[in-house]
Amino acid sequence: MLLKIEGVRYIRDSKGKCKEVVVPIEVWKNIIDVVKTVDTNERLLAELKEACKEVKLLQTGALPEETLEEFLDAL
Repeated sequence: MLLKIEGVRYIRDSKGKCKEVVVPIEVWKNIIDVVKTVDTNERLLAELKEACKEVKLLQTGALPEETLEEFLDAL
């Protein structure tokens, strides 16, 4: 299903199959903004999941605790 967006053109082959899409620059900029937001959110979610795993390992003693000084030195 092709979306009907103002100014967007679909280029089709001889069989009518959509092969390319031409979008106005403002639509393209919006697409890029959305992609960047999604990418940022996915990375943040992955980092939060990793942090939760580390907390569980710390709570069980599987990872050694570090001091505040060690933590700050690692930054």
